[in-house]
Amino acid sequence: MKKQTTSVTPEPTPSQTPDQVQALLREINVLASNAIQLALQGTGEEEDKDQRILLLRQAMERVGWIADVALRRLGEPGAFESAEDWMLAHV
Repeated sequence: MKKQTTSVTPEPTPSQTPDQVQALLREINVLASNAIQLALQGTGEEEDKDQRILLLRQAMERVGWIADVALRRLGEPGAFESAEDWMLAHV
C-alpha cells in the first residue's frame, strides 16, 4: 500500500445534494454488507479464500475512495495525495 502523503487542502466545492449523499451512503451500505457476507462464507478451499480476500480488499478500496472524495468536497485533505490512489494502492 502506498505511504500516506501530506497534501494541500483543496478549496471546498459546493455541497453535494441530498440525492448524491444518499447515493454515496447506499454504496457504502452495499459494500459493507457484501464484505460481511464474504467474510462469513467460504468453502475452506485456498482458492476460495484468496478470491474472498481480493474481493474484500476491492470493497475496502472503494469505501476509502468514497470517504476521500467526500472529505475533499468538505475541504479536508484525504488519506492520499489523490482520491484515486485508493484504487491504485496495490499497484
